[in-house]
Amino acid sequence: MTRRSLTRRMSLLVALVTIVMASAAGVGAYVQALQGARNLQDDVLAQVASIAAATTTPGAIPVDEIPLGDTSSDIDVTTLAKAALPRSTPNGIGTAQIGGQPRRIFVVTTSTGTRVVVSQSVEVRDQIARTTALATTFPLLLLLPALLLAIYLVVRNVMRPVNELAKQVNSRDATDLSPLDVQQAPDELRGFIIALNSQFDRVDAAVTHERLFIAAAAHELRTPLTAMSLQLERAAIAPDSSHVRERLDELKGGMERSRHLINQLLDLAQAQAGTTDPRPEQTLKTIVRHVAGDILPLLDGSQVDLDVDLTDAAHENLPVAATTSILRNLLDNAVRYSGTGTQIRLSAHLVAGRVTISIDDNGPGIASPEAVLRPFAREAGQDTQGSGLGLAIVSEQVRHLHGRLELLPTTRFPHGTEARITL
Repeated sequence: MTRRSLTRRMSLLVALVTIVMASAAGVGAYVQALQGARNLQDDVLAQVASIAAATTTPGAIPVDEIPLGDTSSDIDVTTLAKAALPRSTPNGIGTAQIGGQPRRIFVVTTSTGTRVVVSQSVEVRDQIARTTALATTFPLLLLLPALLLAIYLVVRNVMRPVNELAKQVNSRDATDLSPLDVQQAPDELRGFIIALNSQFDRVDAAVTHERLFIAAAAHELRTPLTAMSLQLERAAIAPDSSHVRERLDELKGGMERSRHLINQLLDLAQAQAGTTDPRPEQTLKTIVRHVAGDILPLLDGSQVDLDVDLTDAAHENLPVAATTSILRNLLDNAVRYSGTGTQIRLSAHLVAGRVTISIDDNGPGIASPEAVLRPFAREAGQDTQGSGLGLAIVSEQVRHLHGRLELLPTTRFPHGTEARITL
């Protein structure tokens, strides 16, 4: 058993409680037996004294003639004078020094007027009392080791389902995520097994999602790589330098699209892993200025105007990496789907300590907002080039920031989409 073994810990705790309780019971039994033995010895002295008191014939009292200092004698009967006790010694039970030794005495006056002393050595009395008390508690001392062994065996037997469950889970194959049998488990383990089965379901869903993602990513990467390979072959057989330059320009465009796809794959992986720095480092105004500078070539190439209105949220601190990724992907989508010569509006405002950022475009709109949040998902009928990862990245980043993403029909343009982020 390891140091964190439940069987060991439970056995030790129960054994400790048992030892403490047994020790208390043993001490109590010993004290009670000791006192009972002493009371019994006093009763014996009183009975012997009553026999002496009932004697009516002078000289017929059965007194001991041996010295009172003989400790091997349990009970001595003698007169008050021979015991060398003062006449003022009261009748009844008491303790006195006789022959230089402490003795327990019982003084009684007979019917003839003679005072008789029945005595017993205190040392002998204590020895007899201790022997009797130990004899009473000795069975409990013998029972304690057997009781501790029984406790360990019982606890181990009770904890056996836990160990069997651990062996069952440990012996599973890495790909076996089937649920455990809840009905066969003890009541105390059912909640744990239900939670474990729920975790198995989530892991299975995550693994399935990752497999689909890897397959989709491989498909998305294979297409531009195949195109670039064909362009290289065409460039190799081009009849003159102008044709070579044309093929190389097409190859450059394919490389840019592949680079964009790979960057977005890395961004999505980081967003899903939550590895971006969540600390607020810069104001929203500064972040928007940097993002606008990054997408300026795309804005110029598409002749799209970006209108920015941050109002009271301009100086709110937000996580730099996550907010930059969110704004860059939303603006990139808005530019690509708005069309040439249109307008995009980025606005933000502060309500009850939460920043709401809205990006409105003049594109065709989104028919199924839930579907486009999945990786590599695109709206049907759209021929705009893209990886289908932008909104998936935004969704993951917003989730890690405990915010909310809404894709709504825009109210600023005749048609289009409003991407609203609340942080």
